[in-house]
Amino acid sequence: MTHLEASDIAVLIEQGFAADNIEGIQVKDYPADTKRRKYPVCEVVNVQPTGQEADIRITTVSQKFNVNVYIRKRGAGSDEIDQIRAIEDSILNKLDNSTLGGGTLFTENKNWTRSAQVVAQPVAHYESTLSVLVTDETSTSGSGSVGADMLLSLPGLANMQMLAKPVEREIEGTEDIFDVTRTRTRVAPTGDGHSFFAEVEYTQTRLNTMRSLKAAHTKISCTISRAGVDEVFNGYLTEMSHGSGYSEIETIVVRIERV
Repeated sequence: MTHLEASDIAVLIEQGFAADNIEGIQVKDYPADTKRRKYPVCEVVNVQPTGQEADIRITTVSQKFNVNVYIRKRGAGSDEIDQIRAIEDSILNKLDNSTLGGGTLFTENKNWTRSAQVVAQPVAHYESTLSVLVTDETSTSGSGSVGADMLLSLPGLANMQMLAKPVEREIEGTEDIFDVTRTRTRVAPTGDGHSFFAEVEYTQTRLNTMRSLKAAHTKISCTISRAGVDEVFNGYLTEMSHGSGYSEIETIVVRIERV
């Protein structure tokens, strides 16, 4: 993964302030001396050095930052609260619209907390803190692909992100061979079957296109992209289903028979 630095996040915040016309606030990538702090200021601090957890399959790397906003109280309390809220919104919007994770599969958690009362020391001021936790998951071996690295393309539907690891079943049909005493001596292959199952996010366009491909009963070209490496095969779309639980995203599951 690409390791983040406090300076990387500080640059994004400055870009957000410029886009939102927020002026007069400093952005620093280190904590200032509290007695010399000049208000208003935004300080980005790496509060958790890069940590790593690994098993034989997945390596997870995590980093945590605090984005601290300080605004001096000058008497007009409601105006200052509006100011800090605008700063919070700008920071969160910019970070939400930026990709902080360096790997294909990553998660970002961001939560604001704000002091309920004016902080008295070293001068009366308001404080607000955004906690940012970024985790990346990659193959421990370095040669494998996590599910997020996989895309499926069908005619009319390019680069659909697969939501679950694709399942492929290769089955050989056989028949029993008996001798004259009716003793089963061996089996003989009669045919091969190769089924491919994939799950993607539901959209009406995808559903309609897949229904048309299934109804046509014609051979189609399919592409699976694993970490940028394409595998192309031909097959027939023979089965599809869609639906979701009450609080879950709706998905489409397709079955393609390779030929």
